[in-house]
Amino acid sequence: MKNTTKKIEKLELFIFIDYNNNQIEKLNPLIQLKKRKLKINPMLDKIMSNIEKALLQFGTGCNCCQAITTTFGPDLGLNAQNSLKIGGAFGGGMSGLGNTCGAVSGALMIISLALRNDNPEDVENKDFVYEKGRKFLYKFTQSHGTVMCRDLTGVDMTKDDELEKAKENGVFEEKCPNFVKTAAKLLDEILEK
Repeated sequence: MKNTTKKIEKLELFIFIDYNNNQIEKLNPLIQLKKRKLKINPMLDKIMSNIEKALLQFGTGCNCCQAITTTFGPDLGLNAQNSLKIGGAFGGGMSGLGNTCGAVSGALMIISLALRNDNPEDVENKDFVYEKGRKFLYKFTQSHGTVMCRDLTGVDMTKDDELEKAKENGVFEEKCPNFVKTAAKLLDEILEK
């Protein structure tokens, strides 16, 4: 766990919040969200890649889905608070059941949001969104062999003793950043085209 703490401390050095009076402070965005409106300093936001932002969010306490939704959501009209809320139940393979990886679920939400699948009668757009979703799933599976959280982590999260042992051994801190990184990278590729 000491390595994880060091990683998070290094990541937190890059978090600067710009409030209305332009004071810049080093803060944990998850704590500050409840107290004040969060806004990452625009200059810092421009120099960080989406992969770095997603890893930063994951390192500061977001679950894997939230790491993706908070990285990509604000550029698509989803505010910071709702970006956190929408991904809240998807960590740990959908509420800790080990099903579809939260980073994958978050990425599919972002694909839907970005490609505006908001008209149920627009079959052409629905097919386009499905195509991009399948492309993401295929590439993620190529990289990691599966989209199932329990298989990615090697942990059956429905068993309390196995979950506790995995937490003690830092399994999620060690493995999950790779899945967040892949999801962010693939989203960048898919949304560019």
